[in-house]
Amino acid sequence: MQIIKLIFVVASIVLLAITGGGAVDFTVEQVNEAMSKHGYTPNWDYLNAVVPKVNGAFQDPNEAAEFIAQCGHESGGYQYIEEIQCSQQNSCEGMYGTGAEGKNYHGRGFIQLSWPDNYRAASQALGRGDDFYYYPEIVAQDPNVGADVSIWYWQTRVANYPGVKEKHFGATTRAINSPVECTGNNVEQSRNRWDLYQIVCDTLGVNDRSDESGCYN
Repeated sequence: MQIIKLIFVVASIVLLAITGGGAVDFTVEQVNEAMSKHGYTPNWDYLNAVVPKVNGAFQDPNEAAEFIAQCGHESGGYQYIEEIQCSQQNSCEGMYGTGAEGKNYHGRGFIQLSWPDNYRAASQALGRGDDFYYYPEIVAQDPNVGADVSIWYWQTRVANYPGVKEKHFGATTRAINSPVECTGNNVEQSRNRWDLYQIVCDTLGVNDRSDESGCYN
């Protein structure tokens, strides 16, 4: 038990070092309201894992709203923590590269972490050694881990992507899913992300917002 506690302490310290600490004060009820307005039915366990971590990790309310909206889209409004079509054992075998024997690296967490190298990088950055590489299912089994991994992915793969600091919301979509959505295809998916972001901002009272550009326009 002491070892488990120590692991979580180390992971928290590492995540704090990555993010710099937070200055956001959103509530679970607000995020639930935003998702519900968009037709989703969130899992409260997932919201209770994500929202406090967002408050502790983000300095800018607009960036936090972008993160909440993008994760909301990726997770079906915080209903899912694992890629639906791959949730059955070996149903997506080999689709996302090969790593540890018998393991699949499909989307898990609220931003749908995928590919072996990303699992290993997230695990090491969060003080878990190679745990997520050898046991990628951990990311979907514990919503707190799913939230930590999603914040790590945002801070290391999205936050500094060209156009994001300039407050182009579409740039966050491009950073997350550019091969699929920002090539003239699946525009309705990208617009869903934007529409959800607008609802999140309205509900959470974020007025200094990003513009729509950066992906499909």
